[in-house]
Amino acid sequence: MPPSRQARIRIVCEDVEQRRFLERLCDAWGIGPRRRFVAPLPSGRGAGDAWVREQYVENVRVVRSQRHQRRLGLVAMIDGDDVGVAERKRSLDAALTASGAEARDAGEPIAVAVPTWSVETWLWWLCGEDGVDETTPYKRDADYQRAVRAGDVTPEKAAKAWLAGPRAGEAERVSSLSDARLELERLP
Repeated sequence: MPPSRQARIRIVCEDVEQRRFLERLCDAWGIGPRRRFVAPLPSGRGAGDAWVREQYVENVRVVRSQRHQRRLGLVAMIDGDDVGVAERKRSLDAALTASGAEARDAGEPIAVAVPTWSVETWLWWLCGEDGVDETTPYKRDADYQRAVRAGDVTPEKAAKAWLAGPRAGEAERVSSLSDARLELERLP
């Protein structure tokens, strides 16, 4: 179930493509630009996952400090790369506890989306490619790049496909996407 159109969403992500996808997904849910805050992206120097962990801790503090605002939620997106969903979620929980905060509670409106290998995997799958797997980095894949240039793969098309629900085989082929669908149900 999508979040309420009245929700306010904070977004933490590691690159422009993740941001574009999450913004288009918010648009598709009816959550416009004035109802969302996107944390600054990393400068391009250093590891994007380290940046997300740092921003995640700060944004979890903000959401927790504003618990009285019942429709405020947080989406953190971090690439699974070669370590996967469970390890990335564990690293975000560890960043919280290392900062002195509690790990994420099951009832909190804090969603962690971990596209594995990267968000390009999700975009290609959502835009109709059947041969996608989570062990291949598609960002520089020639076929993926051709599909992007042709306009066959866009964040807008992927967001619309997200709303249509899972495709047959999604849980097996792109299990990180199935996990993210469950995570995003945490949003208000």
